[in-house]
Amino acid sequence: EIDLSFNTMPVITPGILHGTKHVKYLNVSHNILNDIRMTVLGNMSSLEVLDLSYNELSDGAVTQERWGKPLKKLTHLNLAYNKLYNMPSKYFAQFDALKVLDVRGNDL
Repeated sequence: EIDLSFNTMPVITPGILHGTKHVKYLNVSHNILNDIRMTVLGNMSSLEVLDLSYNELSDGAVTQERWGKPLKKLTHLNLAYNKLYNMPSKYFAQFDALKVLDVRGNDL
């Protein structure tokens, strides 16, 4: 489990999450995230819960192309209270195990 919530991180870079391949829970809520660098999250192949809520992420920051490999074990994805406007349903097809998706507080 990694909890990086309530900081002032504007970007998730590879160095921040280096060596986290087996982490199952990542909380980066309540930051000022506006970017997730290419392939950073896709390398977290064991990730089951990802909380990105209360940030400044826009549509382009949360695409599979940005993340790299699909997060096949992800069951919970919290994107609430960001700056999302358009998220096609095909985007969520990459998450085979997804059970909970929270997008409250966005302009979808």
